[in-house]
Amino acid sequence: MKILMLVDDLNVGGTATHVLSISKKLIENNHEILVISRFGQIHNRFEKNNIKVIYLDLNKNIDDISMEIIHIIKTQNIDIIHTHLIRSLEIAYDIHRKYNINYISTIHILYINDKMIDCLKNAKRIICVSNPIKELLVSNIDYDISNKIDVIYNFVEKYEDESDSFKELYLKHNKNKVITYCSRLSSTKGNIAEKIINEVQYILSSDNNTVLLILGDGTKKRNLEFYANNVNALLQRKAVYILGNVDNVYDYFKISDCVIGTARVVLEAINCDTNCIAYGSSGYIGIVKPQKYNLMIESYFGEHKIINSSYSLAEDVIDVIYKNDDNISVNKKWYFHLFDSDKSTLRLIDILNDACDN
Repeated sequence: MKILMLVDDLNVGGTATHVLSISKKLIENNHEILVISRFGQIHNRFEKNNIKVIYLDLNKNIDDISMEIIHIIKTQNIDIIHTHLIRSLEIAYDIHRKYNINYISTIHILYINDKMIDCLKNAKRIICVSNPIKELLVSNIDYDISNKIDVIYNFVEKYEDESDSFKELYLKHNKNKVITYCSRLSSTKGNIAEKIINEVQYILSSDNNTVLLILGDGTKKRNLEFYANNVNALLQRKAVYILGNVDNVYDYFKISDCVIGTARVVLEAINCDTNCIAYGSSGYIGIVKPQKYNLMIESYFGEHKIINSSYSLAEDVIDVIYKNDDNISVNKKWYFHLFDSDKSTLRLIDILNDACDN
């Protein structure tokens, strides 16, 4: 099967990284992948893995971009389109309407509007990355989609060996306690990063061998750098590092004693045998452990459903890094049960085959 992955851009974030992961797994299973997208920050990771990418401006006039893509579809003998994010869905719908090319769509965000509803009506299958997204679609779409909607959780790739550029940081901090927060530093997630700096400042002031790493880029990065500089001046040491985007987050998660984040970050941390705390845009979950598994799935790690719970991030961090609240082994079992890449890929292949046949 030859699959066109249509994704809005290849910038740092969960969606583009997910497209990279599933593309690699589908190629492992003897399927051909072509990605069409706007150029983005992680383009080199696709090129490194020999995944063919054609860069187009997907924001141009819908008639023009559809005509460009249909020409590629015909010359490349594409069997099916798999869309990710909203603009890609709109383009696939337009191509289907004009040229009768089948498409499926993965919905990554907790959002719906009238245009999306129209576009999803003609999708052969719909994949949601969380249960709250499925609930949102079902409750807002006025036609029956029960026979074509599925939930497939995102999975992550296996940990890879550290890169040469990382070794200096590792040697500098391998005797320290390392707390890491990783996210795109948008307005909401940047505010979470500020809260984390504020709440762990007590720990940083009490233990000179503990550091906080903030990974990611976005509109709030400059504010965070200013805040971190003030905290470091107060502590009279470099305790908070705002590192921006990094090539391989696994390297940083591997040396961390506690990783804070949501969804993909939590899964990547578990995959690196690191204890973690789930903290999403919609609420704080806490230490990832069996007592919290149902809540994490229900809310997509605090990202897709509001969590109303009192919490103390500092206390949870202390429990993880000083009191040995170690859940690595049991978290790995849970991870492989629900987020196994091979199982998820086989489910996706079944959906793609069904969409091609109908």
